[in-house]
Amino acid sequence: MDVAISEADNRKEINFKSDNWRLIEIVSLMGTHFTNRAYTSDGEPVSFPYGEIEPAVVHCLGDYIDFHVEKSSGKKLQLTLHENLMNADVTMLITVGNEYSQQQIKLLLAPTSKYQIDSVVYKWEEL
Repeated sequence: MDVAISEADNRKEINFKSDNWRLIEIVSLMGTHFTNRAYTSDGEPVSFPYGEIEPAVVHCLGDYIDFHVEKSSGKKLQLTLHENLMNADVTMLITVGNEYSQQQIKLLLAPTSKYQIDSVVYKWEEL
């Protein structure tokens, strides 16, 4: 399954037929470095893989990437892009499944608006 997220359409929801799956892994296919902070809906830290039916949020944060993956219920996975400051699309691979089968979701994060400097003002007396 392929999912694309952009700045204009920054939230996607994936629905599953059953609720006996778990979030197993999130990796970058492009060598983009980021850290995962994973926690339950109560704010308690958790680690991969989550238990089946267990709601959780994974905040993926790097120097140029900011997005999160939320398992809000047993049948829903919500993907939200906050920022991709790279000059190109970033491809992530999210693995979900249970003890019988696994599925990979290919997530494409489009670049978001970059910070631009409009002008520079010098105060010569302060230099």
